[in-house]
Amino acid sequence: MTAKTLALLLMLTSLLVACTGSRHPTPAASQAVPEAGANSQASSPQPAPAPQPVAPAPSGENAPLANVIRAALIDQGFPPDAVSYQVVPLPLTPVPEGYTQLVATAADYKLFLFAANADGAKLKLLDKLDDAMINMAKLQISVQGGQISMWSQQPVSAFEVRTIASWDGSKLKLVRKTTADPSQDLFTRKAELVKKGDLEALMPLGKDILYPDRYREYYTLPKPILELAHQKALERYRAGNAAEALRLMRFGVDQYTLVYGDLLSDTPRYADHKPDMPARDEQAEMLNDFAFFLAETGDDKAAEPLLLRVVPAAPDRAVAYLNLGDVSWNLGKLDEARRYYQRYLNLLGANRSAAPQRVSERLK
Repeated sequence: MTAKTLALLLMLTSLLVACTGSRHPTPAASQAVPEAGANSQASSPQPAPAPQPVAPAPSGENAPLANVIRAALIDQGFPPDAVSYQVVPLPLTPVPEGYTQLVATAADYKLFLFAANADGAKLKLLDKLDDAMINMAKLQISVQGGQISMWSQQPVSAFEVRTIASWDGSKLKLVRKTTADPSQDLFTRKAELVKKGDLEALMPLGKDILYPDRYREYYTLPKPILELAHQKALERYRAGNAAEALRLMRFGVDQYTLVYGDLLSDTPRYADHKPDMPARDEQAEMLNDFAFFLAETGDDKAAEPLLLRVVPAAPDRAVAYLNLGDVSWNLGKLDEARRYYQRYLNLLGANRSAAPQRVSERLK
């Protein structure tokens, strides 16, 4: 390459400023139910990996050109790992006379189109398209249907922009630019289903949400989902299906603990979102009922530690002591069971005649 050509190349590449971008979208902005009668922890969804750059290490027929442009960018101060995707040969026509191919380079949120020959001895800037992308780190450039397609996604967000441009031999023209946010769409869909009370349609959704904690609904939806699950679980139990009641209640509890940690936790995660959490007495009621459904389906061992958290948090909740007495009795802890039964009767006071017959029999 001649000194003159290299100087021209350096002048052109000095126009390119690669950066990662920092624009962020603004996230888009119950009813009490009866307590169950007396007789979890989900892991955080991990963000899916961002699409990888289109043109990694230069190789094959276009390697000489890519190496020339990469070298020029590095000479201008670009880190080698930040320019590995910058050069994208495009199978487009027409190619100006004297050149062999078109090459796209993205920088400073712009698309640059070059004409070049195979070894980079000739390089010409043809045109650029401003504001073509929103992030230089998560970017794809390709050719689809004879047009240049660009996809980019905001940092730590699922918000994406797709831009289509055409090349007519003299200039780049914007054909279409669209935006989407699959995570926001999914949260919106979940909120709609909660509003409709359709828990069954809600349950399969949201297993792979990108960057969930960047969205307001991540914090506001767990409470209404838990309340809806509690309501539906009680309905299933009263219809005689304890297993279904447990399935629905477990979903609601898991959705809540996924974000805020255990019900009745003294140090819930995201404590600044306290208005988005159920009140402590509501949490005690729902945790009691979750434990009750576990016990009703034969899992007394799992129910016991939950009830042991309910009674100190809600010491006047009589039914929790009854449930804990039953669980302790089933686990062979008879002395403990009798103490819980006695506490249950004391809380009933004048209404102790309403206690199940097994309580008086086991206290004998």
